[in-house]
Amino acid sequence: MRKLWLIFLATCTFSSLYSQEWKIGVINDPDGYTNIRAGKTTKSEVIGKLLANELFRFADSTAEQWLMIKMTKCNCETSQHESRQITGFVHKSRIRDVNNLGNHEMTNLLDGIFRTELDLYNQMLKVVDRTSEEFKRLNRKWTVFHEEQFDLSLGQFTNYVCVSQDASLTNKFLNIMEVEDGSADEVPTFALGRLFICRSEWTFEQIRQHLTLMDQLEWGLVNVVFNMTDDEADVYKTMYNELRKSAGMAEVDLSKYE
Repeated sequence: MRKLWLIFLATCTFSSLYSQEWKIGVINDPDGYTNIRAGKTTKSEVIGKLLANELFRFADSTAEQWLMIKMTKCNCETSQHESRQITGFVHKSRIRDVNNLGNHEMTNLLDGIFRTELDLYNQMLKVVDRTSEEFKRLNRKWTVFHEEQFDLSLGQFTNYVCVSQDASLTNKFLNIMEVEDGSADEVPTFALGRLFICRSEWTFEQIRQHLTLMDQLEWGLVNVVFNMTDDEADVYKTMYNELRKSAGMAEVDLSKYE
């Protein structure tokens, strides 16, 4: 009986660990950085730092004063250009849920992430020798930022733009998609599809200024509506073709993406 009870406790602990809801945060610290500690005390070892306007995942809890955080940092200056996954603790007073940021704060946060994304990508492209250590370093630096900051920010971006209809910020996002055309990452494409769902006509107008991205909008739309009922999905597919016709463009058969 005791053995079965221990197995039950272990199963519950395992399930709790992997069913933990992770939120996205930024630091709340006037010093511009916050220490990540190995344990839930200021005496615990510092195992990393979180910087201002740097996104990270945290496990929120009303019962805990120290919250678990996780993120990946790039040790790009090392010979192997390795990345390091960090899991530790930060006092909850030093954490802000990005969903609680004001409009001005959100705009500045996303604008900074988009500018850094484009800058890192362009730095990498300037290196002629793709076998050089410099290219490998910059490629790793961009890859970690792209996955840990840019991709992570796109959920907040779509939520924010669906309400604000911030054309300037959207144009910067679309510029990045054009510059990074050919990337295997589909997260930006799905973000484009979500934008169309919440602001169809407005999103289509933004895309008309970036016609090379029209096929990515189509791919993103088809993937976003995949889990809808057929009737719901058909509403958005029909709307897309109606918008194309109103713009003097030929209809497309979206089933080609399915």
